[in-house]
Formats: sequence, structure tokens, C-alpha cells
Amino acid sequence: MIHVLISLVKGKFLVDQTAVRNWRFVVFLAVLGLISIAGSHRMDRKIFQIAELRDEVRGLKAEFISIRAHLRTSGLEMEVAAQVEEAGLKPPSHPPALIYVDKG
Repeated sequence: MIHVLISLVKGKFLVDQTAVRNWRFVVFLAVLGLISIAGSHRMDRKIFQIAELRDEVRGLKAEFISIRAHLRTSGLEMEVAAQVEEAGLKPPSHPPALIYVDKG
């Protein structure tokens, strides 16, 4: 048992006559490790990208809410009257007259 552990630590399984089969397995494990590391890095990038997009969506929602509130208040009669007065227009002093047309 100890002899097997010592040969494993020394790497004799990589240089003896059956080393070709062992090297194939070592290369296979190395490729699997590289694929796993690459997948992990790609996943980390996606997580950071999702976090950035989530922050951007929050900012856009806040901007939408403030613009919607501004549009609600700007459509009120008082606001429209104030803007029209700034332009030099005044509300009419008498109501509009009705015009009747005979179809005869």
C-alpha cells in the first residue's frame, strides 16, 4: 500500500510502459478542468451583466414615474392657464356665441 502511494507521488505512472493510457486520462482531466473554469468565468460575467441591467431598469423606472407625475400635473387646468398667460393669451371675458344654421 505504501509502495503504491510513493510511486503515485513520484509520478512513476506517467513514465512507465503504460504511460500513454495514463497521459490520455490526464489530458482528458485537464481539458475538463479548463472547460469547467471557462464556464464558471462566463457565468460570473453573466451575473455581473444581469446586475448592471437590473440597476439600469430601476433607474429607468424611477425616471418613468417622475415623468408621468410631471405630465399629470402639467395637464391640469391651472397649469395650462399659467402657461397660456405667459404666452400672452387671456381667457375670454364672455362665453362663446352659438351659431344656428337653417337647413331650409
